[in-house]
Amino acid sequence: MTGNHIWTLNIHKSVCTRLVPGKGHQSAVAPLRPLFRKVAGILNGLAASRQLIVTQRSWRGSLEVQIPEMQLLFFVDKNKLLYSPQLGLEVDPNQDAGTWYGLVQKLVCRRADNPLWRTVLVPLGDSPTVKRLGCHVTVGIERGEKYGRFTINDTLGRIDCAAEPKLVYTKALLHAYTSFLLPDPLTGRTGVEESMQWLRSGACHPWTVVGAEKSILSLISNLTPDRVYYPPGLKVMKTDRWKENFTCHMQHPLYRQVIDEILVVSRELQTFTNASRPDEGVIPHDHRPQEDMKLSMRALVRRQLYERRDGHSKGIFRPEITDRLYKTRDRSSTVEAPYAKIMEMAHLLRTKPKSFRTPSDVAEILAQGNVVGGFGCEYDKVLH
Repeated sequence: MTGNHIWTLNIHKSVCTRLVPGKGHQSAVAPLRPLFRKVAGILNGLAASRQLIVTQRSWRGSLEVQIPEMQLLFFVDKNKLLYSPQLGLEVDPNQDAGTWYGLVQKLVCRRADNPLWRTVLVPLGDSPTVKRLGCHVTVGIERGEKYGRFTINDTLGRIDCAAEPKLVYTKALLHAYTSFLLPDPLTGRTGVEESMQWLRSGACHPWTVVGAEKSILSLISNLTPDRVYYPPGLKVMKTDRWKENFTCHMQHPLYRQVIDEILVVSRELQTFTNASRPDEGVIPHDHRPQEDMKLSMRALVRRQLYERRDGHSKGIFRPEITDRLYKTRDRSSTVEAPYAKIMEMAHLLRTKPKSFRTPSDVAEILAQGNVVGGFGCEYDKVLH
């Protein structure tokens, strides 16, 4: 007995009952009951079943659901839907947000007085997990104490949120992680196009030093594949490192450059931070090789051949692709000398004559220098 409340436990029914003066019994629904499982299935996108406390009043049969970690309360309203008085929203039976397809942890809600005004609640956990399902992916977020509130703007065709860096960067991250080849019905653009549009907008440019949000920007930057020359020092071959859990469409070559621009602004703002805390929000310098950017731009040119120009590469890189005439070496041209030499070499290789004409001063010609013909400098790149 504690204060005016008396707690009793019914072991057989696994129901914990609290006697409230003037209001009768308030029973906690056991987690193994079908009612609890149904409620947990509805709120699974926002909170795990272990975070829920489901109670039911015996005097009028009303159902209440509490999420103590998030300080949220839900009860059944007149529409027979779970309603939260703190949010002023009820759970929407239609969980299709028009975007973010594949995101498992999300809860679509709506206003009780205006069902067209819809909101998406998303947990703000760390390090989202991505799993491949053929050409699709599923994105999972660890459910904790914090959650973000994103408004579905059908008029402008986008997801809106408060102008907080964590929410804005999370929105760009979710668009990037759930991108598909086909455009989303809400935005009319793919997740890559929508994410790039927001990252290039003024809402994502920092007005102060980026602190804890660096982890979100790092996840977006890592979507760009690592491209390096192979072997090092020779610009002959290259190595691409793709993420296996992500589709090729999601891994855009411009993400890293856009994030670098945001971090450059943050690094410039570091000068105006509090001197008593110099380590707060320090942005590490980029140590990637210079060739990586050239290869990314090359990959972008090839990618743009199969994508529409949506303007997300405006101001970054706009290559002018022009067709060039290939000068063949196996056909006659206006200059007959190179053609005749090639034909003579091919004939000698095929017929293998016992003797053919050679200059008498071959040793003298080779002794004139150590530069191999065809190269403008000393040839010292040899694989062992």
